[in-house]
Amino acid sequence: FTLTQAAFANTLPGATDLRIYNGGNEDVEVRMIRLVRRSVPGCGDGQLQAASEACDDGNTTAGDGCNQACEIEEGWSCDDNSPTTCSCAEGWTGADCTVAECTSPCENGGICVAPNSCDCLAGYSGPSCNIQKAYASCNKILENGAAFIGSGLYKIDPTGSSTLIDVYCDMETDGGGWTIVWASMDGVSAGRPWDPVPTDGMFGADPQTGLVRLGWDDLLAISQEEHIVIRKISPNPFTSESWLQVSAPFFGGTAADTLLTEQHVLLEEISVRDAYETSAIVDVGFATDEVVNGGWYGIATNLTGESSSRKYLNTGCEDHLVYVYKDAHMISSLALGTGWPASASGCTISSTSIDATWIGVR
Repeated sequence: FTLTQAAFANTLPGATDLRIYNGGNEDVEVRMIRLVRRSVPGCGDGQLQAASEACDDGNTTAGDGCNQACEIEEGWSCDDNSPTTCSCAEGWTGADCTVAECTSPCENGGICVAPNSCDCLAGYSGPSCNIQKAYASCNKILENGAAFIGSGLYKIDPTGSSTLIDVYCDMETDGGGWTIVWASMDGVSAGRPWDPVPTDGMFGADPQTGLVRLGWDDLLAISQEEHIVIRKISPNPFTSESWLQVSAPFFGGTAADTLLTEQHVLLEEISVRDAYETSAIVDVGFATDEVVNGGWYGIATNLTGESSSRKYLNTGCEDHLVYVYKDAHMISSLALGTGWPASASGCTISSTSIDATWIGVR
């Protein structure tokens, strides 16, 4: 008897007939053989094999706690029965045990990603994202992607003393990153920047609700290359506010030392521009009360007629883009362009002033 052909008459699974032929034309003999298919023990059979399986729930479907390789899935806990029964592990919940639980809720926009583990936004750390990273300025906050609320109140550490202070950060005007260090409102000036900050309740960090005057040491400690004067109520009827960007620090660098030793300082050939990219080359000056008839801050395009002894300010202010007389508001009698219109016809202490003016540095 020589086997030359074997074929299944039906398809698996189940009982199958096997026909065997001798290959000749005579004495054909057919044997009927009943085949029984049996499973080999392994993953998915509901029999836990401790040596090779962490679980076996009787199937090879993932997402129910025991995956197709008989491994326990993240967020699940399985017993050692046969078949295995799985449920959410401690710290996990949800229909598929993928929702982490944090005993202390994640703060400041943080997300609970694992049991008692928060994924914090840039600028925050700690088990519940309750520790704010100490950046030195609003510009550093912006550069590090931590300006998660846009413009608003933030904490910074300009002096590196680990003592955080509240400041308002303008994260929108001219690219943002401005630390607001001075702001007047409601017809009241915030006064001279170097004076001690009053504790009468009128001063704070938010220029939207009160006057702002950053402490002198904090102001000088902020690394800055430029400052901006923002009119929150613009003289231009077509814009809600106007601003003048100045490519020089606001009392930064050696200017503060010179001011307090010589009572005046003049920064020459400084570039300024407005929101419509109109620009000019100007002189920027600071002066103390010892300078007769001088204002403590101003920007002018032409200093013709100014007193050389006091270096800066006043004498009519016809060429001034920004002028402050003592504690008066920021006023202007010369427009740079559409983005910085003139705000007063004259330039004296009685001139009409802007209701709200902010100064920011970055």
